[in-house]
Parts: sequence; C-alpha cells; structure tokens
Amino acid sequence: MKNSKSFDIKARERQRRFTERHREEEKARLHAYYEAHKEEFKDRAKKWAKSNPEKRKEIRHNYHQKYLDRELASSALWSEQYPERKSAHFRAQYTIPLKDKCELCGARATDRHHPDYSKPLDVIHLCKSCHGKQHSRRSA
Repeated sequence: MKNSKSFDIKARERQRRFTERHREEEKARLHAYYEAHKEEFKDRAKKWAKSNPEKRKEIRHNYHQKYLDRELASSALWSEQYPERKSAHFRAQYTIPLKDKCELCGARATDRHHPDYSKPLDVIHLCKSCHGKQHSRRSA
C-alpha cells in the first residue's frame, strides 16, 4: 500500500511539471477550440442563464459583492482624473430624458454619449453596442 501512495505522489508531480512546461501550448489549444466553437459556447450560456434565472442572479450578486471595493475605487479614481467628464455625465443623466431608440441603429437606447464633454447637454442616445463602437473609434 505504501508503494501505491508514493507512486500517486510521483505521478501527480510529473503531471504538475508537464502542465507547467506546456501551459502556453495548452492555453493556445483551448483558445483555438473556443474560437472554433464560440457560437456553441454562447448558445449554451444563454440557454443556461434562461433556465437558471435565480442561480444567475445569485452569481452576479456574489461577483459584484466580491469586487465592490475595486469598482468603487476605480470609479472614484476616474472621477478625480476626469472631472469635466464626471460633470457632463451627471448633468446629462439628470436633465436629459433617455430616448427610446438608438440614433444610429434604431435598437433600444440605453446610454447617452457625449461627442464633446465641454458641451454637457449635447448628447446622442445610443444602444450599448453603438456606444462601445463610438468610444473605440475615438481612441483609435
């Protein structure tokens, strides 16, 4: 019995060393598999979320509780670094009602976008997708 335990320990140690040596290869292999089957993964995740709404809600809540301090610190830092943007966001949020439709694609509008932060009441109403695209264009 003693020999089988030492064999198990040695086997686990060999496996650990192998994994360490081939970590990048394994990571690349898994990434390639995910890319080839991305739609299946997304469909499976959506299906699970739809059939487990309470569990999904609990997971999201736990995640936000776990990283709440980090989110608050990040938000405070952003406010300090960009006071003009913070002011523009605040003024637009409380003075301009959100329109129903995205001004670019017609989907449901969820965000107000400031093309120029020096004009805080000059906003366009966008969906999340179009808003992200606007910001990626700005930084490019």
